[in-house]
Amino acid sequence: MHDSHTGHNAMHANGTEMTWSEYVAMHGEVTEDTIVHVSAGTTLIFDTASSGTPINIGGMVIEGAVVFEDHASANYDISTDFILAAHGGKFEIGSAQDMFEGEITISLTADEGQPFDITSDHLAVHSTGEPMANPQMFEKMIGNKNNNFVMAMGEGSAINVFVDDAEKSAWAKLDAAVSGGEGENTITVDNEQTGWEVGDVIAITSSYYDLNESEQFTIVAIDGDTITLDGAIEFDHIGDTQTYENQNGEKTADFRANVMLLSRDVTFQGDVDYDPGKKINEQTDTFGGHIMVMNGADLPSSPSLNSWASWIGWAGIRCTRMSWAMKAALWSRTTRSTTPFRTVSPSTPQTTRRSTTIRFSK
Repeated sequence: MHDSHTGHNAMHANGTEMTWSEYVAMHGEVTEDTIVHVSAGTTLIFDTASSGTPINIGGMVIEGAVVFEDHASANYDISTDFILAAHGGKFEIGSAQDMFEGEITISLTADEGQPFDITSDHLAVHSTGEPMANPQMFEKMIGNKNNNFVMAMGEGSAINVFVDDAEKSAWAKLDAAVSGGEGENTITVDNEQTGWEVGDVIAITSSYYDLNESEQFTIVAIDGDTITLDGAIEFDHIGDTQTYENQNGEKTADFRANVMLLSRDVTFQGDVDYDPGKKINEQTDTFGGHIMVMNGADLPSSPSLNSWASWIGWAGIRCTRMSWAMKAALWSRTTRSTTPFRTVSPSTPQTTRRSTTIRFSK
């Protein structure tokens, strides 16, 4: 165990520290049948020694803290059925003082209908300190309908993501209409200071009723507000506003398509078998992950939203299967947003591979 540790986000207020490498050495083989329990008063550090090697576990219950050692070349790849921060537990990537510079992919791999299960005979619960006192309590708390999630539950628990690409604009608007099917591969946007770069992936939202008219491209050149794409634009996208008058005077309606940045250093993704030969509404695998902040847990601060949430949400009207669910006493209103391509940030216009609902409620 470590009394001190160097690197971005390595030190934490919780007591004893243990690196992931030390955790594996202590418990032996860690597999998809392992539940990683981060005990209260301990901090589990995913160290750069584990960077670049896929980590496959059955789940993670955090009553202490999980942090990530940072380096510009760090690349963490974690597959798990769930991540639960409870009883004041914290799942933290970077900090407000030290933005995370590496890359992290969190893949949620639970199967549809698979119950939240940490007491099954085939699973092994390995702790960083004191053993889990009452695993049955967690199963009762979560129930059998909230698998495939990242969740902070209860007062003092939190999911925080601070990444250095947060300075990039999450989205812009078209500044001129584009016609599809004519070989056009450039767009103009209303913001020259997006911070976007060559190689970034962006998406243009559908301007009409068909969600399949959203399009995704890679940027190959940028000249001020003009962006050159790696392929021809297939569909028409509106880039105009319209002025009208009513009893309250002159109004402006903004119909311009949104252009979203999809490239992010931190990705939360569901494990979905997507068929590129089918339209979105024809897909058969529509079981994505979801991210929840519940029962008095700390709401994410703005930088937490600068991550890529891909294959998040479930298709259809299933109110407990929204992409992001944040419930806290500080919120006194309910806001719902349904969008059609890939989720980038729950507070901005966005796209997601299936319809998703974002709900903020008291």
